[in-house]
Amino acid sequence: MKESFPIEVADYAISKGIQDKPAFAWWIPHNVRKRKRFLGKVKSKYWERTSEGKRVLNGLDLQCADIQNAFLTAPAIEKCYLVAGPEFGEEEGKVFIVRRALYGLKSSSLAETLEDLGFSSSTADPDVWMRAAVKPDGEEYYVYTLCYVDDILCISMKAKEVMEGIGRIFKFKKGKIEPPKSYLGARLQKKTLDGHNMWTMSSYDYVVAAVKNVKETLKDSPKWKIPKNAPTPMTSADEPEMDGSSKLGQEDHTYF
Repeated sequence: MKESFPIEVADYAISKGIQDKPAFAWWIPHNVRKRKRFLGKVKSKYWERTSEGKRVLNGLDLQCADIQNAFLTAPAIEKCYLVAGPEFGEEEGKVFIVRRALYGLKSSSLAETLEDLGFSSSTADPDVWMRAAVKPDGEEYYVYTLCYVDDILCISMKAKEVMEGIGRIFKFKKGKIEPPKSYLGARLQKKTLDGHNMWTMSSYDYVVAAVKNVKETLKDSPKWKIPKNAPTPMTSADEPEMDGSSKLGQEDHTYF
């Protein structure tokens, strides 16, 4: 136990007041110091990332919009075809030529529009588009446009100007270009911290919805029950890599 779960055992011994017993006297201080060093490094990395994020977004504007019927009206600019599967019913086996853009194609009218505006698709994530720019004070930075199906989010000193450029080609839902309140399930808010205006992202709404979903699913389950006291999401003895249960069916796969 001491080797497999050193931190848990140390915490347990301290909570029970047996940390001075021969079995723990030398061992617990060593593990407590090790934990403090580990947490110190984690916190240091966290604040490095937070400070960098604050620096990058400081002074930049965020604007978003939804493209109306983005992939229903846009013509495909690639030559694509598909062989119909069983989901096509009587048409199964036939060859179809794709005439309208499908989400997931490497190119689309939206991609072409962004390229015309000087953006390049990121190698790491093709849905992240970027363009080099310079702030009024001479600082160089990148303008980012994030695309997910019909959701467009722009991060720039002149975000609305970029969105208006896209809007000249695509019609936005209700003609709206506005600061985002949420994006892909995350809550976005503009706040002031230490005199700096910045954007924050919270997963609160997503987590609330996920917990509600789990509760509803397990409410009438004869097999699973929600524990009344659960200090952690998983027990300390859990070994997911040793899971030998059968694979999920289609319904459970979709749920998870």
